[in-house]
Amino acid sequence: MKKTLSILSLSLLFSLAQVFAISCTVDDDDESVNNLLDEVTGDVKSDEEELAAALEYLNAVRKNPSAYSKEIGVDLSAVAPLHELKWNDTLAKVAHAKAEDMVARGYFGHVDPDGYGMNIKINEAGYALPESWCGKSNNNFESLAAGYPTGEATVIQLINDGGADNENAGHRRHLLGIDSFWANCYDIGIGVAHGGKYGTYWCFLVAKHDF
Repeated sequence: MKKTLSILSLSLLFSLAQVFAISCTVDDDDESVNNLLDEVTGDVKSDEEELAAALEYLNAVRKNPSAYSKEIGVDLSAVAPLHELKWNDTLAKVAHAKAEDMVARGYFGHVDPDGYGMNIKINEAGYALPESWCGKSNNNFESLAAGYPTGEATVIQLINDGGADNENAGHRRHLLGIDSFWANCYDIGIGVAHGGKYGTYWCFLVAKHDF
């Protein structure tokens, strides 16, 4: 059964004080999910190939969201097409480190056991963010998933994000740039790690340097 493990309210320190939320998705042997994974899982690929496949699939959905409504299982006809995301090595290194950390320390969430969110880690890695975005626990650019064996299957579940009944749909809004804050993000890094409770951990960072 797919569960939404946590919803992290994210407060940006700017005049409008907008709040965003991104949840975490995990697969727990639901039959319908397994059937979907069977459909999109082909030959075993290397992690590098899976990361590339995840980016390619995500960009295809962003280019023509409505065409993927049936495949993803949620109506995307109202989602505006957007530009392709470009691979960023710095974000990819941070995403990989986060995935590995979740495996090593046995947690699954946007804030690590020491209380740090991803904004400060992104900034410290050299992908500059405004100082006001870098509070200890702040996270505005991360979507997480666990338990899905392929990049494409992971993107499908992140965008499905609980289906039409999920009013928050933080993953979908983040990855497809549905909200204005994320619509002008151009950079992406994806990390994957193996082991731990769920077998495979994914971290997607779609970010921008400033408004």
